[in-house]
Amino acid sequence: MANPISVPSTRGIGSAFGDYAVGAGGALLVALGQSILGSGFIGSLGAPLLASSMVKGPRGVVLATMSGFFGITSLLSGAGGQAPTADEVM
Repeated sequence: MANPISVPSTRGIGSAFGDYAVGAGGALLVALGQSILGSGFIGSLGAPLLASSMVKGPRGVVLATMSGFFGITSLLSGAGGQAPTADEVM
């Protein structure tokens, strides 16, 4: 059974801030990896793997999972066949 919603506590706020800080650090590592590897296919694959290998434990697993999810969805959304613009037709 899930924990009920309750009044915020100092411990809960501190734990949430720690999770936020790890997420922000992971995002900075991904951005750093993409600046080194580029933002194409290699960068979108390698940067999250690099970041999640540096963040240990379940947080690293979550970082890799979410990065993979968002990376693939953004990669596939950019690969869609769009109608050519007027400049491309002429």
